Amino acid sequence: MEIQERAVYTTDETAQILKISTVTVERKIRRGEIPATKIGRKYRLLGNDILGLFDWKNKERKKEEIVFGSYNIGVADNMSRKEMYSDR
Repeated sequence: MEIQERAVYTTDETAQILKISTVTVERKIRRGEIPATKIGRKYRLLGNDILGLFDWKNKERKKEEIVFGSYNIGVADNMSRKEMYSDR
């Protein structure tokens, strides 16, 4: 299925595109993870916003802080296990 940038999609259509359930799509919309507009009782999504979910080149890679037990490792960005535990 080709996604048209200017087309408007329902949550069912978006779920088929993303290969997840409709409930998951609606949950992600409510959390703000997927941009959508509520029209009446239903959500509508723009094709451009769906395509934006897969725009890896323009998104900054999120760095996650890792905490193991009481040890705060810090920001893990392509660190090997040896580098993570080097201060111990």
